Amino acid sequence: MRSSIKICFKFLLYFEVTLYFAFRLIQTFIPSTLIFDQILFISILNTSIFIVFLWRKKQVSSDMFIAIISLGLSFMLINQTFILNVDRSRSTFVLSWVDKGFVSKDKSGKFITEGISSSESINSLATEQRLRENIDRGLITVEGSKVRLTMSGSLLLRVCETTAHLFSLQGWKKNSN
Repeated sequence: MRSSIKICFKFLLYFEVTLYFAFRLIQTFIPSTLIFDQILFISILNTSIFIVFLWRKKQVSSDMFIAIISLGLSFMLINQTFILNVDRSRSTFVLSWVDKGFVSKDKSGKFITEGISSSESINSLATEQRLRENIDRGLITVEGSKVRLTMSGSLLLRVCETTAHLFSLQGWKKNSN
């Protein structure tokens, strides 16, 4: 049992570290917005290599094989969902805009967005919807005309910025300003 947990933990470390380096390598030589496909390819490759490694060391049983495949699929889906959300979600861009002071509220209660260079801000209804959603989630507060991030919103924004920087996400770079 302990060896199984150790193997799964090693797989998690191996998976995430190789995902990062392989993703950066692919982005360096073949810049692309096909993030979903890149993570899918790297995940399948990572899982396959790890299983071959275990098989060669005679440490793979049918249960361990199924566990590693399941973990590989889970890690892939988690990474795809999170990284794609950071790169493409207007909800995360809105947090950045609030943090930079581009969002305020007028006396009638309407949100004002000024100074945003992203084309994502053109659709004012969608932007206002994301602002309201983030208020409901407790990520943004409104006090008079001032719109600010809460501590949770600030923490989430820092995680998103770090992820965008680590993975060199072009959508984030283009739309968070």
